[in-house]
Amino acid sequence: MIKQFTIAACLSLPLLAMAADAAAPAAAASAAVAPAASKTSQGEIKAQQNRGAKMGACQKQAEDKALTGLERKKFLGECVKA
Repeated sequence: MIKQFTIAACLSLPLLAMAADAAAPAAAASAAVAPAASKTSQGEIKAQQNRGAKMGACQKQAEDKALTGLERKKFLGECVKA
């Protein structure tokens, strides 16, 4: 029984490999289309840059105040929202 199962498993592996190779081009084609469809607008890019600059300023303030741990985390959250 175990021998038959082992033989069947060994014989099916090449078939599974061929099936995976056949599916790979379709997955690659859909992956190539996805990045083009999800382009960010210039406004979104500017907003991300502004948030990054604000976060840097808030981190500097937290460093100047020598905040650590939960106090720092709370301060940064409030600072970035403001």
